Amino acid sequence: MDQWTQADSSHQERRGSNQGLQGGWVISDGGEIDFPHALHNQLPLIQQAGAGWIRIGFRLGRCYSDWTSRGCNGLTALQQYDQVISDAQSRGLKILGLINSESWTGGQTAWTGI
Repeated sequence: MDQWTQADSSHQERRGSNQGLQGGWVISDGGEIDFPHALHNQLPLIQQAGAGWIRIGFRLGRCYSDWTSRGCNGLTALQQYDQVISDAQSRGLKILGLINSESWTGGQTAWTGI
């Protein structure tokens, strides 16, 4: 077995591991999931690397004012994230979701109700 075959088989053994990776943004500021360096486009590489987890920052970007209203592309943020998460899960990847200041519009005063 040459070094390349050994490397390929070791990747197969690590699939579904407890190691994780973070790719790019899930959605662009234009609300798209297919753009250069998008997580959706990186899922095959993340799977081939043997990761068992991916880290996703749930961000709205400029296209969406919230998660359920239609954005600049006629879809909701939830619809776009659902596509990518479904693809990731079909590849055996688990999701670690991050909720932060990019996950909702406004600022600290809007979030605390002060």
